[in-house]
Amino acid sequence: MQKDTHLKFKNKFGGEVFIIYSVKDVDKKKISNTEVIDEIKNEIKRLQKN
Repeated sequence: MQKDTHLKFKNKFGGEVFIIYSVKDVDKKKISNTEVIDEIKNEIKRLQKN
């Protein structure tokens, strides 16, 4: 189901879909898959070139 929705988004807007996982660390949420941040930055740069 999400795969189809993500594909529709990509086809409509031309950008990738990223999933950010967070975990609660004391009183704050913390991103657990921090590698996705660089991927998002790279995708933003790619989209800005177009």
